[in-house]
Amino acid sequence: MSKKKSICIGIPCYRDVPFEVLEDYMRFAFYLGRRYTEYDFFLAIKGKSEQFRARNAIVQAALVYDSDYILMLDDDHVIDINKTLGPDTSYEFLKVLIGHLEADSKKGIIGALYYQRGGKCEPVIMEEYNGQYFFKTHEEVTGGLQKVDVTGGGCMLIRKEVFDKIPSPWFEPEFEYGTDIQVCRKAKQVGFEIWCDTSIELGHIKTEREVITSKNIAKHVKETDEWLARSDIQKAKPVFSTLSDYETDARLFSGKSMYELEELAIMYKDSNFGNFDINNLEDYYRGLGVNQLARNVIFHSNPGIKKNDVAILSMFNHTNGVPIKGLDFCCGSAPVGFELARRGHYVDFVDVPGSYAEEFVKWRSEKHKISCGFQLTDNYDWILLLDAIEHLHPEKFSSVFVNLISRLKSGGSVITNYFYNYDLMNVEHINQNKELVKQEFIKNGVYPINPYRWVKDPVILTELVGV
Repeated sequence: MSKKKSICIGIPCYRDVPFEVLEDYMRFAFYLGRRYTEYDFFLAIKGKSEQFRARNAIVQAALVYDSDYILMLDDDHVIDINKTLGPDTSYEFLKVLIGHLEADSKKGIIGALYYQRGGKCEPVIMEEYNGQYFFKTHEEVTGGLQKVDVTGGGCMLIRKEVFDKIPSPWFEPEFEYGTDIQVCRKAKQVGFEIWCDTSIELGHIKTEREVITSKNIAKHVKETDEWLARSDIQKAKPVFSTLSDYETDARLFSGKSMYELEELAIMYKDSNFGNFDINNLEDYYRGLGVNQLARNVIFHSNPGIKKNDVAILSMFNHTNGVPIKGLDFCCGSAPVGFELARRGHYVDFVDVPGSYAEEFVKWRSEKHKISCGFQLTDNYDWILLLDAIEHLHPEKFSSVFVNLISRLKSGGSVITNYFYNYDLMNVEHINQNKELVKQEFIKNGVYPINPYRWVKDPVILTELVGV
């Protein structure tokens, strides 16, 4: 008689587990005993003062039991999201997951779908790009079997052979990556595939004892948006999260994954630049299409550039949530300027009319219900010139700059990264005379507070030149 296959169910557990979880998991255990008679089960519940230690302890227990599979469940999920009273077929999900692994030995980890408890309630399945991980969008959930880079650790079934091939400790402190990213990343490195059956959905308990499912996500997202709109907490909004929203929106607007956007960015050709009149390049920029957005997104996904974007955004913390008016000139896809608009500032976004990037910003403004403009007006408190000046013809820059500064209030700021841009290989960078640009700033009464921020202010002028 052949030995039954065995499954270790591991639950990293904090104190004060919600009663909904206790009830659901007890019913699940009863169901397993009655309906999964072809399997042996072992239980490993480990305290989770540190999650990585709890998960390592679960794996160690599973190996002692010689388990064929390890089912990781978190202590804040509900399997029976329909809240039935009797035996429920939702508890059959484990057989489905086992079936997927037994049908294909390349599949090392498979998960079920659940959603984050806050923010935009993203589905907890991820794709990797250059060592960074991005949540799939709601639109990318197929409702079936999906190959992913990471499936959420709150519900994942792992075949034993994964832990035969990756060295101990299998989980590490979460300094860079969460434990679910860690194990999926390591499993992929030794040749296994990661999947999620998004036809199987688990609920996720909020602190208010509300269960997040696909049926009520819209309500929770609306509550989050209303909370973020409050001026007293808006200034504390996590910037890296909102910059990730920029990447997610770019994927939705273009219909491309991060991999596809990277390919388009690599294929981006500026060799055609020389075929256009250098004094009138609008047709060139209009003709770039989706490649223009792809290049913007890949550039701003670089961790160093993200930190730079965060530093620029931090210059606006002094407003204490009070809206001020700004201009994002030569805005491109406007990752920084749009974040300021989301914080409640009124922003005019100005770039080449009809360009793909401008259309993207217009689409984002409608999606996020942002009040903004797309033409030059007056009385600006600040002007962004990010990745802009180097694209302006030197002979035209003076007249353009005079026009912009005439629209800036006294005491207003010009914020630019131009003086740190030394990309001389990009043929689109036709203005690299930094001394000439600096003198143009000063000639128009605009003086540096730091290399990024310049201020139009007679008081500053007096202090600097002794007038």
